[in-house]
Amino acid sequence: MLGVNGCFHGSEGPRRVKFYFAEGAYHTVGGEPVLSRKELFELAIAESFTGTFTGYHGEDVTSPPPALWTAGVLHKQRGAQLFPRINEKQRSMVISALYLRDGASLLVDGEKVRGTIEEAGKDLVEIRLESLPEKG
Repeated sequence: MLGVNGCFHGSEGPRRVKFYFAEGAYHTVGGEPVLSRKELFELAIAESFTGTFTGYHGEDVTSPPPALWTAGVLHKQRGAQLFPRINEKQRSMVISALYLRDGASLLVDGEKVRGTIEEAGKDLVEIRLESLPEKG
C-alpha cells in the first residue's frame, strides 16, 4: 500500500492530511479530496503541499522494510541522495539495497513498471527498466 502523510499550506494555516493510493488516485483518509499524482505535484511545486510518500508492507509486519540508497556505505550517506539517471545511453542503474524480497516491484512516479532487479555485488543491485519513462 502507498500512503502519504502531508500538510496543505494555506492562508488559514497548515492543515494535516493523510492519503492512500487506490484506483490511480490519492484518496484522503476520511473523505475529500481525491487528487491525482499530477495535482499533488503541482500543489507541491506551488509550495501549497508538503508530503511524505511511504510504501507499506501490508500483512507482513516482521520483515524489515526495503532500504534503497545511492551506491556506497549506508552510514556515510548524508543529505539528498543523487541517484544515477537512466536514459537512452545508460539504460540501467546500480544502487545499494537491503531487504529486497523476490518479486519486488519497480515503481516510477508511483506507477508499477516492467523491468529487472539483479544482484550486482555486496548490498548492490542493478535496476533495468523494460522501457524508459517520459522525460521529466
